Amino acid sequence: MFRNRKLTLTHALFFLYCLFIVWTVVFKSPFTFREIAEMFQSGRPRSLNLIPFYYDCDVSIRFHISEILLNVLLFFPFGIYLKMLDIPTRRAVLTGFLFSLTMEFCQFAFALGACDITDLITNTAGTAAGVCLYHLALILFKDRRKLHKILRILASSATVLLGILILMLFMGNY
Repeated sequence: MFRNRKLTLTHALFFLYCLFIVWTVVFKSPFTFREIAEMFQSGRPRSLNLIPFYYDCDVSIRFHISEILLNVLLFFPFGIYLKMLDIPTRRAVLTGFLFSLTMEFCQFAFALGACDITDLITNTAGTAAGVCLYHLALILFKDRRKLHKILRILASSATVLLGILILMLFMGNY
């Protein structure tokens, strides 16, 4: 029974994390419901880039490198969560790829942002890096239960802090 509670907590934290990713990636982190509605009504043109790591010259290379790193870091926990949920390594990376592909498709289908192959690659790389970090941490801690306890504490703390931040942002922009 206690194991089920721990697994339920991990599932709940993973679900909240996935909602955060969708809010950040697909909706570009709007802080009011009005901004979300404006995104759907704006009629922006769809953008599709199928050339990996290709960028217009309008923006600096520093911006593109930081965007790549942020994508990798954003998906790092995805791989860790999947391993905590006992998903096999290959399937975990494939799940990260499919989740990212779904978000890129939604961006294109609803004209909410740029659909970019680079994002798909870097998001998948972030998931794979998270899986690798999980395996390294498992070697370091040698005790899976202890590692999962530490990861749940970290994830719970991060989720609470993120929730407070989002609540403050929503309340500030009612």
